[in-house]
Amino acid sequence: MIAVTSVAAARAHTARMNRTSCLLLAALGAVLLTGCSGSSAPSATASAKPAAAATTHVKTPWDGMLKDEAKAKAVQQTVNDYAKRQQQALKKAGG
Repeated sequence: MIAVTSVAAARAHTARMNRTSCLLLAALGAVLLTGCSGSSAPSATASAKPAAAATTHVKTPWDGMLKDEAKAKAVQQTVNDYAKRQQQALKKAGG
């Protein structure tokens, strides 16, 4: 810790530390923005990718459940068709 001999010296020290902190914070923000910005000019392939991505299906957590639901509906339809054929066979047999 720095030994301060007067109130004026303490205020000057605090002001220097505040300025230093502000400059460091501004420099950190500039570095973060620069690092996250990427290239300045978009390329032709970058502009083509969003159009292709718009036409493809994006996987979601519900895709598996929807696929399972569709499979269950198909199985139920098969069971219903089989039951209908059995009913028709019993009617033809006279029962």
